[in-house]
Amino acid sequence: MNLLGLEVKEIADKAFYKIGETEKTINKLKRRLNELYDRRNIIAHQFDRKHSNAVKKEISECVVKEFIKDMIKIVDAINYAVVNHPCNIA
Repeated sequence: MNLLGLEVKEIADKAFYKIGETEKTINKLKRRLNELYDRRNIIAHQFDRKHSNAVKKEISECVVKEFIKDMIKIVDAINYAVVNHPCNIA
């Protein structure tokens, strides 16, 4: 995002800022993207199974909905940053 002239902190703030939240928005953005990336790798490279014993890794509907909700927030924040960029890089 920095290569595009977008500020990651701005995107994180737009996506995750909540009054009274203790976790920094930039840390939450990084954590959620890492969690999604890790889950994707387990699905893609290990057939959604644990590496140690090949037991299928369970995922709840709630977790899936949270991933989707957070990804929508992130995509919307990036879109907002692009559309409102001074150079209008869109």
